[in-house]
Amino acid sequence: MENDGQLNLTFDFGAGRLADVELNGADQLWVAAGPGFSVVDLWIKNAGQLIDLRVRVRRTTTGIDLSVDRGDDEIAWWPGASAPRLKIAVNLAAGVAAVVASVGMGQEFQEVLLGETAI
Repeated sequence: MENDGQLNLTFDFGAGRLADVELNGADQLWVAAGPGFSVVDLWIKNAGQLIDLRVRVRRTTTGIDLSVDRGDDEIAWWPGASAPRLKIAVNLAAGVAAVVASVGMGQEFQEVLLGETAI
């Protein structure tokens, strides 16, 4: 694919579940998941010296939750549910969005509020 090439795909799975994939140039991928999907996994496979990484985006009742871990073919670096996470919570009633980063579990759990903003 050349740098100026573009490909757009739309998938209709019925019942309001739509997904769009757009390829822009040689190295850009854009994915949109409609309201019928609550979990989206993006697996970035290794290239040369890099490791596989999987990014999971999950809708929650208050926003989204992102987690990053290694792919299925790699040795897990975070046990269980302790992978690095970024949680974006939206409180429409209060007009505030907050972002929290966390990693680990049990005694090793760490969490930090990265910021809040008016919406």
